[in-house]
Amino acid sequence: MLLTYLVVFVLLFSGFTANKEADSLIQKNCKSLSDIPSPMDSEEFLKICIRSLKENPETKKVRNKIDLIVVATNNAISNITNMKRIVEKFIKEKRYKSRLIKKKLEVCLNHYQDGYEWLTSGLNYLKEQDRDMASPDLGMANREVVDCGERFKKGEINPFKKENDEVLYVMTFIPCTISELADCETSVTGC
Repeated sequence: MLLTYLVVFVLLFSGFTANKEADSLIQKNCKSLSDIPSPMDSEEFLKICIRSLKENPETKKVRNKIDLIVVATNNAISNITNMKRIVEKFIKEKRYKSRLIKKKLEVCLNHYQDGYEWLTSGLNYLKEQDRDMASPDLGMANREVVDCGERFKKGEINPFKKENDEVLYVMTFIPCTISELADCETSVTGC
């Protein structure tokens, strides 16, 4: 009987410690990311970063930076996939205001597809514990999202500006930049 209590206590304690470790990694990395200049308000960025990582059930398994980058990459893949579906439906339902907007949204779909492929490639490298190969692919995924946003000139109506320039940008920026910052920490010269 005593052995049963001891086993239950050890299991509960290790789960608590693991969640505490994951929480600490999330807080530390999201704070570092929010300090980097970006088109978004740093406090808003910090909130989205922490919320997106904590809401993912995979976070409970996070033990190190690569695990955290994997969770963030999976979040980005999910978000870019959802964004593709939304834009495809918008185009299919002919809810755009002009052919020019339709054309730009079609180009964005190509960027999202390319971003998805870069994220998937980066994730595969991460699963092999090869962050050196993953980082450039994750960076390219973020670039694809930025390129979509840049298709719309100032004053043009982008029906998905907030989703692309804030949510999707942040979701692809998180894994890319955590990976790059981890590279800096392990570099002799830093970044």
